[in-house]
Amino acid sequence: MSVVTKNFISTNDRDRRITDRLNEIFALATGKRWSDIHFESLEDGSAEVRVRIRGRLKQLEIIHPDDAKLLINKLRYRANLDVSDTRHEQDGRFVQEFEGRRIDVRLNIVHTNFGYSAVVRLLDSANAGIPIEKLQMPEGIEAAFRWGLSQREGAVLNAGPTGSGKTTTLYAGLNSKNTEDTKIVTAEDPVEYILKRIQQIPVGEGTGRTFSSALRAMMRQDPDVILVGEIRDAETASIAMRAGMTGHLVMASIHANSSLETYSRLQDLGLPKHIIGASVRLFIAQRVVKTVCPHCRQKASVALPEVFNDSGVEVPGWEWVGSGCESCDETGYDDRMAIFEAIKMTRPFRDALGDEQAMEAAARLQPQYQTLRTAGCNLIVSGETNSLEIDRALSEGLAG
Repeated sequence: MSVVTKNFISTNDRDRRITDRLNEIFALATGKRWSDIHFESLEDGSAEVRVRIRGRLKQLEIIHPDDAKLLINKLRYRANLDVSDTRHEQDGRFVQEFEGRRIDVRLNIVHTNFGYSAVVRLLDSANAGIPIEKLQMPEGIEAAFRWGLSQREGAVLNAGPTGSGKTTTLYAGLNSKNTEDTKIVTAEDPVEYILKRIQQIPVGEGTGRTFSSALRAMMRQDPDVILVGEIRDAETASIAMRAGMTGHLVMASIHANSSLETYSRLQDLGLPKHIIGASVRLFIAQRVVKTVCPHCRQKASVALPEVFNDSGVEVPGWEWVGSGCESCDETGYDDRMAIFEAIKMTRPFRDALGDEQAMEAAARLQPQYQTLRTAGCNLIVSGETNSLEIDRALSEGLAG
């Protein structure tokens, strides 16, 4: 259970300096929308503080050895963790408030040869309530997503690597279904955001539950909508797909590189073609890409023209790159947005299942379908991002 306090509290004169600094660090990270803060022991007993800014780690400061031990204990106290346990990995969470915004903080501590590595992930609760129209989906893909969510039964599957924004998209879908007359139950590892009225079941290490065991329990909860945080094994895949065939709308994320590859992933998990065809209503895949900072952007030659290969998009004469400025923390990038692709389980696509070329041909008949590569290249042409960033995002998926 999270301890709902607004900030770190000093308990004596000795810890006031580190308490004040922690509050300043969290306020800075929240205000600038940094995603993670790393506190890591160094050989001399000090602690390095690094922050992840738009996907890149950057040193913020070095904490003096006198304060480094106090720092880790302050984090443990906030998360209700045992301060005397210096041997085992610890996981906890707490809430930080900044200018009226609630920030859910996930904390993980592992012990290292010099002391500890503590990482906190900052989850802005505002992201839990984002409506579908704020996802910046192309019109056709948004229509396909809403169509999938409108079905009384069946599965909507969202594919991509870790950090590709799948949770934000699925939560937006859940929020669109979250009405008084709809029972929604989720299984998540871990529960990232607290959602009003939705029954969220944590699974994974320390909970005594797996996705498959939680799914079996959920089926006895009389649900209308089910969210599975990740389909990662054969049993979970089987239960989820059968739930989608028996009067439930199932939303789930899955580790696959594209909408087309999601079918292969389900087959790898042992699902036969007829079950996939009968249960799945919509395949979605996505990546998150950084957008070029408008304050320091400048025109440059296209760094990686080969990114446009097989995209159907002509290589432009130039692209925007950011030189780095105070506004973007010297990264050259200002914000992030998602690129999507989506395939509806139409009759032609269902008939093509199992034949990779036929599946791709059937997908291309759908007006909303474009590959992630095409979506990314269109963003380069429109000036939102550049070829280096699209190459990174697509390579991340292949590596994952």
